[in-house]
Amino acid sequence: MPAAPTALLLLAALAPEGPRGDPWDEVVQPFVATHCLACHDSDEATAEIVLDGGAASLDSDLGAWKKALAELVGGSMPPKGSERPAPAEVEAVATALRSMIAERDVDPGQAPVLRRLTRREWRNSVEALYSVDAFEADEFPDDEVAAGFDNLGAVLATTEVHLEKQLHAAERIAARVVQDEDPPAPRRRRVQGGEGPKAGHHAPRGDERVIFSNGAWGFEQRLPREGEYAVRVAWRPQQAGPDDVRAELRWGGRLLESVRLAGAGERVHEWRGRLPAGRARLAAAFANDYFKPAVPAAGEVAPRPAEDRNLVVLWLEIEGPLDPQSFGAWQASRLRVEPRPTIEALVRRLLREAWRRPPTDAEVERVCAASEASSPLEERVRTAIVAALASPHFLYRVERASGPGLSRELDAHELATRLSYYLHGAPPDAELARRADEGALSAPGELERQSRRLLSSPPADGFVQDWAEQWLSLRALEHHRPDPALGSGWDESLARSARAETIALVARVLRSGAPARELLESDTTSLDAALAAHYGVAAPSDAQGRFEHRFEEGSRRGLLGHASILALTSRPGRTSPVLRGKWVLEALLGTPPPAPPPGVGALEDVVSAEAASLREKLELHRSKPECAACHAALDPLGFGLERYDALGRERATDEGFPIDDEGLLPDGRSFRGPVGLRELILADERFELALFEKLFTYASGRVAEDADRREMARELARLGPRPALAELVLGVCRLPSFTRRVERGTLGERRR
Repeated sequence: MPAAPTALLLLAALAPEGPRGDPWDEVVQPFVATHCLACHDSDEATAEIVLDGGAASLDSDLGAWKKALAELVGGSMPPKGSERPAPAEVEAVATALRSMIAERDVDPGQAPVLRRLTRREWRNSVEALYSVDAFEADEFPDDEVAAGFDNLGAVLATTEVHLEKQLHAAERIAARVVQDEDPPAPRRRRVQGGEGPKAGHHAPRGDERVIFSNGAWGFEQRLPREGEYAVRVAWRPQQAGPDDVRAELRWGGRLLESVRLAGAGERVHEWRGRLPAGRARLAAAFANDYFKPAVPAAGEVAPRPAEDRNLVVLWLEIEGPLDPQSFGAWQASRLRVEPRPTIEALVRRLLREAWRRPPTDAEVERVCAASEASSPLEERVRTAIVAALASPHFLYRVERASGPGLSRELDAHELATRLSYYLHGAPPDAELARRADEGALSAPGELERQSRRLLSSPPADGFVQDWAEQWLSLRALEHHRPDPALGSGWDESLARSARAETIALVARVLRSGAPARELLESDTTSLDAALAAHYGVAAPSDAQGRFEHRFEEGSRRGLLGHASILALTSRPGRTSPVLRGKWVLEALLGTPPPAPPPGVGALEDVVSAEAASLREKLELHRSKPECAACHAALDPLGFGLERYDALGRERATDEGFPIDDEGLLPDGRSFRGPVGLRELILADERFELALFEKLFTYASGRVAEDADRREMARELARLGPRPALAELVLGVCRLPSFTRRVERGTLGERRR
C-alpha cells in the first residue's frame, strides 16, 4: 500500500474536524465492512482486534483503532491475498480515522513521572559540579531500558540498593572534593611496553611494544579530578622511507602532542598540561606508516630488504594531579565566593548548583544544622555536599505538580533543567543558570538562543553519542560474538571502530546542518585501516588514525551500509532478514511489529539447512498462518540488505545460493538491494516523524503519544521538506510537551 503523502498526513494531524458529513458512516464503516470484518469481528478477532463495534468502539477501545490505523498505513493490512483497496480509498479512511482519534485523544501530553538521574546523568552532574571523576556511578545498578532508551521515567526505579550506594558515593565524593590542607601525593602509573597481548596494530617484542600500520597502544586511566598532569613515554623510532617517524600522544579523542623522531636510539619525552576528570585512554600512536616490500630492483637478481617504518615503545606513564588542591584552593576556584565566606553562603551556593534552583532559607538552615557550628569549616562543607548529593532535589529532576487534568508552563529553572539534561546530560551551565535566575528564558527567542548555544558547545558531543548509541542499539556491539566460522577477524577493536563510524556519521550530519535524510544518503564515512580492510577499501598511505572515505557507488551509503548495523541485525552465524526488517521498522519508520506469538518455533525448525536457501526457508516460515501477517512486512525489508553478510561484508552468494535482494511488499511495491530500500524509506513520510519521535522520547523521558505526534507534525510542517537533523533536535525544545507540564486526568475529566 503506497504511503500517504507527507502533506496529507500533516493536514490530517492539523485538522481534527475531519471530512464533511459523518466520517464514520460515509468513509470508515463501508471500508471496514469490505476489507476488515472477515477477520476482525467479534467472532473472528484476529490479533485480538475487534472492529465491529461501530463508532462507539472508538470511545471504548481507542487503542485497537490506533493499532488498526498503524497496520493500514504500514501496508500490512489487509493481508496478502485479500482484495487490495485503491490507494485513494486507503488515504481517505486513514484521514478520517486520524481525525476521529484526534477528537477523542485531546490530552496535550502527560507530565513525565518523577525522573531519577540515570547513571550517566549522575556522573556528569557530579563531575560538572566538582571537577572530580565520579567513578562511583559505575557501582550503581544498571538503568532499565524501555522503548530503546535508559532514561524513561516510568522504569527508572529507585531501590534500597540505589539509595545506599548513592549515599556512600556522596560521602566519598565529598571527601575527595574537600581535602585537608596537605593533599595526597600525586599518583603515577607506568605500563611497560611488553605488557599485554598482541592487539590491533601493535605487538609485544620482549619488553617493548612495536606499533605498526598507524596503530596506537596504551591503557585506560581514571583521573580523580581536573588538574595538571605529566605524561611521559620512552620510545625509539624505526626509520624507513624518506621521512622521519612521526609519533603522537593522545588522551581519549584529544591529541596532546605530535612529535617528530629523527635519527635512531631511545629517548624519553614528557608532556605537561591540564586534563579533565574522568576516564579515558592514554596512548602512544604511530602516525606515518611506511612499508616497501622486498622486491628486486631493475637489473638486480637478489631482492633488496623490505623497508618498514615503525614506532617502538618501551614504557608509557601518567602522573598527577601535580597542582595542589587544598580546601582553600577548591573554594576559590569552584565556589567563587568572598575570601572569608560564612557557612551559610557556602551552603547556599552548593545547594543552588546541586539542586539546579535557588534553595529556600529554610533549606539552607536545615543543611547548616546538619553539622556542629564548632566544627572546622572543611568538615561542615563536606557534610553539606553529602546532604546536597543525597537529597531527592539532586537525585531527581523535580517539577512542581500542576494538579490532575491541569496544565502549566514550566518555571525557568525547571525548563533550564529539562533543556540542559537533554542536550548536555548535565545540570545547567553558568550562563543558562544565570538566565534562569533572571527569569529570562521566557523572553522572545531566548529559549531558542540557549538551545542553539548548548547544541553547538562541546558537551553536546556526549548527547550525540548517547542518543545515537541508544537509538541504534550500538551498545549491544560490546556483547556481539559472531561465529568464528565466519573467518571475519571481528574483534573488540573492529567492533569499536564500527561503532565509531556510525557515531561519526550522526555527529557530522548534525554538526554540518545537513538534512536528516543524509543519515541514509551520505556517501562519506569515517574509517580506520582495520575497518577499511573489512570493507575492502584501500586506506591512504598518509592516513593518520581515522580518515574520511567517499563511496562512489550507492550501495554502501549511509546507515544501511554500516558494519555496526549489519552485524547487530544478524545472527551469530548468518544474516537475518527478519531482524534487519524489524530494525528498519523500529528505528527508521517508528512502527515496531508485534511480538511473535508463542510456540511458532525457530526458523531452523522449519526446514533443514541443506534443503533450501535462507530466502526459501523464510517463505516456508511465512506459510504458517500465525506468522504470515508480520513476516510479510518484515522479510522483504530485510531481503534488501542480503548483499551484506552477517558482519557487513559484501558478497554474491550465501552457502552456494546466489543472493536475491529483491523485496516485494504486501501492497505490491517492489525494490531491489540497499539502494532500492533506501529510496523506499526516504519516500515514506514516517522517516522524519519517526526520527523526531525518537528524539522526543530521549528528551522527555517518556514514550510519545498521539497528542505529542500532532505537535511534531505541526513542527515538521513548519520546518518544511528535508529538515536538517539539527533542526529536529532543536524542534523538540519548541514543542508544548517540552515546555509545559500536564497532569493526566481521566478521559471524562479531559473532555470537561
